[in-house]
Amino acid sequence: MNKIYILVYLVLLTGCSASQKLLDETAKDKTILISKSALESYEKKYIEKSENKAFAQSYTGAWAWRANFTSIEHAVKAVYLDCLKNSNYKPCKIVNINGEWTSGLSSEIVANVNLSEVELAREHFKRQPEEIRKVFDEIKKDIFVLYLEELKSHPTAKGKLNIKFLVMSDGTVKNLELIRSELGVSSLEEKILSVVSDLDFGTSVINSEEITYTFTFFPE
Repeated sequence: MNKIYILVYLVLLTGCSASQKLLDETAKDKTILISKSALESYEKKYIEKSENKAFAQSYTGAWAWRANFTSIEHAVKAVYLDCLKNSNYKPCKIVNINGEWTSGLSSEIVANVNLSEVELAREHFKRQPEEIRKVFDEIKKDIFVLYLEELKSHPTAKGKLNIKFLVMSDGTVKNLELIRSELGVSSLEEKILSVVSDLDFGTSVINSEEITYTFTFFPE
C-alpha cells in the first residue's frame, strides 16, 4: 500500500499592523476614541491616575487602560494584551501614554511602542504548530489521492516537496512558492500547490506569518 508521510517545519516571521485606517493614524486628542464608554472612562478615571499608564483601543471600539505600573513598558504590555482580549483578538493600538496622545510623543517613544506591539503579538498570538498541522491534516486525504493517481503514470515518484508561503491576518495564503521538490513530476507539484493555495488558517491579530512546510512521499 502507498502511504503519505508529512512532516512540518514552521518559520514564523510576524508583523503586527492593521489595514484599518484608524490603526494607522497617530492619536492627536480624545476624538480618536470611538466608543462613549472609552471616552467616559478616559475623562473620569484614566486622567486622574498617576504616571506609568497607557490607553489602547481597537478599530472595533473595544478599549482598555492600565495605570500605576513600575514602568511604561509594563503598562504598555498590560494594556495591549487587555485590549486584544476585549476586542476578541482584533488588532489594537496604543493611543495615549501618561496623558500624552501619541502625536505628542517623541519619535523614539512611538517607535518603541510600535515595536512592543509587534513583539507582544508575536509572543502571545502567533499561530501554534498544532494549529498549522490541523489545517494540513484536513487536506491529507486529498493530497494522498493526488499522489496515488500520479503513481499510475510515474511509479517511481517519491521524495520530499518543500513549500513556503505567507499566512495573512485573514487566514488566506499568499506568495506560495515551491522551494524544492524530489518528485520530478511537475503536474503533481502544481496540483499540490493549488490545494495549499486554497487553505484557510483563520483570522489572527498578526499581519503575516511565513511558514515552510515539507511533504514527504514514498510508496511501500
